[in-house]
Amino acid sequence: MAINLKNDLSWIIPTIISAVLAIFLFAKGVNFVKRDPVYAVKHGPIMVFDSKRSSQKIQLLVSDSIRVEENVYVINIVIWNKGRETIKHDDVRKPIVITVADSSKILDFEVVEETHPGVSGFKLIDQKNKLHVDWDFFDFGYGFELQLIYSGDNPYKVNIDGHVLGAQIRRVNSRERPSTGHYVVLGIFGMLLLSLVVVMIRRILKGVKFGDLVPIIVSIIFMVVIFLAFVLDVLFGSRLPL
Repeated sequence: MAINLKNDLSWIIPTIISAVLAIFLFAKGVNFVKRDPVYAVKHGPIMVFDSKRSSQKIQLLVSDSIRVEENVYVINIVIWNKGRETIKHDDVRKPIVITVADSSKILDFEVVEETHPGVSGFKLIDQKNKLHVDWDFFDFGYGFELQLIYSGDNPYKVNIDGHVLGAQIRRVNSRERPSTGHYVVLGIFGMLLLSLVVVMIRRILKGVKFGDLVPIIVSIIFMVVIFLAFVLDVLFGSRLPL
């Protein structure tokens, strides 16, 4: 099969551009961090007790029978290891701790769900209005959801801090919406794919043999696979593990 450089550039250039974009997206999407503890707010904060509107006949008491004078909120947070390696206790440089504002008070807490129950062994240890996160195994993809009930004037003063070898725990979005960059990339892929389809149709109409169309067909299949993979990653790649 002879190669006509002038004619073949119509499908070679779009294929090369697609390959470069695929390599870029792969490098950007793959997490090269060995240990990457992250967290995201799944629900809340939701006010479950309004101190200013509550009836005088209704009082909220904590376990030590002390009346709660502030608003009470509940929040659900998911913490997991997004890295590629297990986070061992020896890797911890600064314990992962959940805190609230100085004027707030933790009333109750619970590990409501785990990705690997009976294996990971996640637990929360109360340390004077701070929750220390502990575990048996913190492998890649392992995580848990915690529910925190606390009182205070500001519901957005829940903070999680900690350092492990090579990374600091960081917050990520629980529901990442496609950005402008996502739509631009999808548009580029769409135009390149359309151009290849047009080239193939024109060659079919000119009576080009099937053997000469194989490279274009392979390029189209390659681009379709990349396009679908990118779309699926945008739609499902950023979901919480729980």
